[in-house]
Amino acid sequence: MERFELTGSQMYMYLISRAGLGQAALLCGSVLIPGQRDVADLQRAANEIFRINDGIRPRFVEEGGKVYQETLPYEEREFEVLHFNSREELDEYGEAYATVPFELVRVEDTTQKTKYGSSTSPQLIFNILRGRLRTARTMKKYGLRKEHAACDVKLVILPDAYGAIAKIHHVISDAWTCLLLGNQFVSILNGETPKSYDFSEHALSEAAYYETKRYQRDKRFYEEQLAVCPEPTPLWPQPYTTLEARRTTVTLTEEQTRRIYDYHEKTGFTPFVQFLAAMSVFARRKTGKDAFYLGVVTIGREGVRERNSTGMYVNSFPLLMQPDESTSFADYLAIVRDKEFSGFRHQKPGSHDYGFGNMLYDTWLSYQTAVLEENEQAECRQYYAKSTAALKILSIEDRNGKGALSLHFDANLSVTDAEIDEMFRVTLGVLFDGLDDDTRPLSALGRPEEGRG
Repeated sequence: MERFELTGSQMYMYLISRAGLGQAALLCGSVLIPGQRDVADLQRAANEIFRINDGIRPRFVEEGGKVYQETLPYEEREFEVLHFNSREELDEYGEAYATVPFELVRVEDTTQKTKYGSSTSPQLIFNILRGRLRTARTMKKYGLRKEHAACDVKLVILPDAYGAIAKIHHVISDAWTCLLLGNQFVSILNGETPKSYDFSEHALSEAAYYETKRYQRDKRFYEEQLAVCPEPTPLWPQPYTTLEARRTTVTLTEEQTRRIYDYHEKTGFTPFVQFLAAMSVFARRKTGKDAFYLGVVTIGREGVRERNSTGMYVNSFPLLMQPDESTSFADYLAIVRDKEFSGFRHQKPGSHDYGFGNMLYDTWLSYQTAVLEENEQAECRQYYAKSTAALKILSIEDRNGKGALSLHFDANLSVTDAEIDEMFRVTLGVLFDGLDDDTRPLSALGRPEEGRG
């Protein structure tokens, strides 16, 4: 059975799960297609998804202090079919389903005495146990169970639509994987044969990369940043006593979204660069620091093979931000664009050496699409697992330039509603004030007394 050692990003998610915090490593969503379809067609499509994607049938083997991923053989199965009277019923179920962790298929190395844990805080341990009781009640209420797997799919039937709801462990997936599975599902139903490649080639090339001169050059990029700002720079440094989390969503108006797209077309500054610049101004004012880090998430999928394989490709790397309030909005966007470009060029060590576990930063920004290329009429719906520790993430959800942008901020309950409101108020204030007049200095943007477009 072919196997490969987990990548650095995978290992972080695996350790979360082994520490008993598997709920924090789940991705969940559904796809709905207008109309009606024979259930037998949906069963065939779901089975084909599992047949062509080796990466969603994993077994993990702990051996000699390392963890390897193997592929379980494909077996045809009958998927559970769920009937809902409305999207509200589906969403209620999805919110519950997203909180139930997996029992990964695992071969434990009994010769190792590795301890998996995250904290000795009595209050945190108490709240984790309380959270497990809450999950148990949820499972009983909705008839859910912990699947002995890393990916689960259920078929969905509504009066006016059909589709599937899926949950997948982050150790074998990322947001792109979820979108890919949705596109494959629609493609198969359309009678087509979707492209699909094996993640193992990527994992093996990742392992080889850390033995190259390229890795040493990329690593120096971060060492130079650390010389400027060697200390961690969290935006929300307060300790957390629970793993409970919430998602706060702000949906922009059509007019606000169009202003962002129009500015991109006019200047070349992407929506992500615009948000990153505005968020960094908020971060400077909140921390009072001239130099600090924000995490940037990249999908890590440059080629056709990467874009058509399931797996945890995502990298998160620290970007050193140094906003000068006397700089104009337009000039600062140019600086941020150059920083982002340099970060992407050297991204791998950012995740491996200075990313997930090293806590140079506690806040990420990501940009993702929510539209299936195979059927733009299909509805993509996300369900948040409501669990995280110290990391916070602001996701900008794009619909391929159609419809309004949505901003999702996922954070531990240690971050208050007032703090989240302030983040959105200042960040969006800086952004839209800057779009109104990009010659104004940063110091004049996002101030309540200055007004806003």
